[in-house]
Amino acid sequence: SVLELKILAQLNQVKLSVLKSLEITIIGSAANMLPLPGATIVRVAALQNAGSTMVRSTSSTVLVGVIWIGVAFSYAGVWMADVDTRYISPVFIAIGLMILIGTWLWWRRLNGSGLLFGWICFTKMLMVLVESIALYLCFYAMDVSADFAQVSGLAVSGVLGSAVSIVPAGLGVREGVSAALSPIVGLSAALGFMATFLNRLIGMSVIVTLAILLTLRKPQETR
Repeated sequence: SVLELKILAQLNQVKLSVLKSLEITIIGSAANMLPLPGATIVRVAALQNAGSTMVRSTSSTVLVGVIWIGVAFSYAGVWMADVDTRYISPVFIAIGLMILIGTWLWWRRLNGSGLLFGWICFTKMLMVLVESIALYLCFYAMDVSADFAQVSGLAVSGVLGSAVSIVPAGLGVREGVSAALSPIVGLSAALGFMATFLNRLIGMSVIVTLAILLTLRKPQETR
């Protein structure tokens, strides 16, 4: 997320340090607990404070979020190819590619370079991969036998959960999407729901820990 924000700052022709990007990421994650697009608002405000315009910072931030959706659908579709029981895999791949083509055209209108677009896609791919690994470990912790390909087919659940900003932190949306997709990849809907919920709890505990450390490090600025 920090790397992604650094690239986003470069697209907006402003500079953000690694530490500042980390702070913005943590604050944005906490703001997502509200029934509004908290992380997006925090990022837009940070980019504006760094010198970008409202239109460019908002457009680029939303664009990066849409790229995430495209990457997640493409990633999930490829992994689902061998475990898909209802031929959803080609649909996911098609949706992902169409989104990525559309975002590339949008990216060019912002005068973004092809190299930066590639880095954003690579960063988003890493984020989806890490999410898949975390979810795989959650299944393992629950003593459930699941192939990585099956778990990777659920990767879109986290992205769609984050996209539904009217629900605090996408609570229930991520788990519901995961439960709906689980039978398609040969997993129990209940187990898919529980593994995704466990992943959420662990993720929130990490964010809370980072937020506490940040508060202790900069007590004057956080009051």
